[in-house]
Amino acid sequence: MNTILWLSDGFINVPSINLTFQAISSGLHYKAAQTVCVEGSGHLIYLNTAAKQSYITDHLSNAGISAEFHIGGQMLNAVTPTWLDGTAIVNPPWAPGEPHNNAKCISMIIPSGEWKDDDCTAVKQYICEK
Repeated sequence: MNTILWLSDGFINVPSINLTFQAISSGLHYKAAQTVCVEGSGHLIYLNTAAKQSYITDHLSNAGISAEFHIGGQMLNAVTPTWLDGTAIVNPPWAPGEPHNNAKCISMIIPSGEWKDDDCTAVKQYICEK
């Protein structure tokens, strides 16, 4: 079982998987969400380990949330998934039929935890990590 620490700034720290995050329920488009995360000394979440992907999916699903969240992935040249820092995303958990529309941003579907390529102007909830 993962021990979690609730931080005074609203973030949740999960030391066992090196994750400090906050899920934001108010919707923003991708760039605005990233700006909010950066202003909070972080970035849109990088689900770059199976443990982080699983924890976030379970945490939000167990809270009864069913929504799409902006994450820190983008489609380079509309075909290659990368994190915002340029690191390649290996084996993303795409939803069936994804990626499909040459969109440049990536979102995660809760409760499934699957990803989809998405229009960057779509207003969605988002997850910050620091």
